[in-house]
Amino acid sequence: MVQLLAFGDTREAVALVAALAEALAEHAAAIAQPGAARLRSLFDEANSAYALVNDLLGPDLLLKIEDTQACQKGFGSEEGSLSAAAMGGVFSGAAGERLAAVASVVLARLLPEMARLLQGLLQVVLQGQVEPKHELLGALRSDLSCFVFTFPWVAAAAARSTGLWGETEQQQRGTGSDDCSNGAGGNASDDTASWRQLLLVEMRLPALLGAALELLLERVSRREGRAAAAAVAGSSDIQEERYQNVLTWTLVVLATWVPAELGRVVAAADRAEAAGRPRGGHLPSTALLRAVLGPGGCRADPELLAAVEAACAGAGPRQVPTIIEPAICEPVVLCSAVLLSPTRARELTSD
Repeated sequence: MVQLLAFGDTREAVALVAALAEALAEHAAAIAQPGAARLRSLFDEANSAYALVNDLLGPDLLLKIEDTQACQKGFGSEEGSLSAAAMGGVFSGAAGERLAAVASVVLARLLPEMARLLQGLLQVVLQGQVEPKHELLGALRSDLSCFVFTFPWVAAAAARSTGLWGETEQQQRGTGSDDCSNGAGGNASDDTASWRQLLLVEMRLPALLGAALELLLERVSRREGRAAAAAVAGSSDIQEERYQNVLTWTLVVLATWVPAELGRVVAAADRAEAAGRPRGGHLPSTALLRAVLGPGGCRADPELLAAVEAACAGAGPRQVPTIIEPAICEPVVLCSAVLLSPTRARELTSD
């Protein structure tokens, strides 16, 4: 699939992404109907559609952009940057630009519909409308983990649009350029607003991040409650570790690159909690974050909790996190340089 997107016709690839987005929107609308008949059947169909799209155009597509020569620019100090030789690009020139353009459309057009459907699937299960609840939640946790994994790419692009790693792409290339640069042909402040809108609203970060944290607590609680039973072994433990690592990585990125946005999300969750909704209604409230990251939490990490709380208290963005190795962030930062702004990406669907 990645090869087809890189070397095929961009308009056809964009049309495919748009068609998949419309199909997911139909599934989301179907399972959201109050008292929908055949709900279990509709749920299974929607879940299968989500899994298919996730396999075709999920996080793996974003990871492949790391192989493009367009991403081989380096960032930060000379000591901390990646060279073109180190990146070893596979998709070069026009192929790399096409792949980045299509990936931008996936982010701007497809991921919002994936988020809407995933949230709908979770709500149907959590409300007990389909059974067996815990078995279905176990399957959805994998989908949720994959989706949360995409947040850092959008956060990096939002941070880049503000000039966090130096000049914005528009300043480097010229405001009126017509290439595949981040936000080419637009206004830098508009690009920043469009990335924030995508991350916080369209990709439903508050609800899905909150759900991911709640499901982590629920899983740990269930396992502790049956401590006398046989422990979950092998691949399940590996999957659980991956799930927790994705959540940790995402929180590190948000607290480092878009702390103001994270602070607003947590503040809104705290207000909802104060109004009587338990833990902000699966929103990432301070109480939920402390239950996960605080002393005695299921993923206790005092340093990360301190970084999150500092972000909520008004700490400014930083180029690289202090909690994890900067090299881990470099591929995502490099890739953010070749992504089109959501506004420009959506224009490709109407060209």
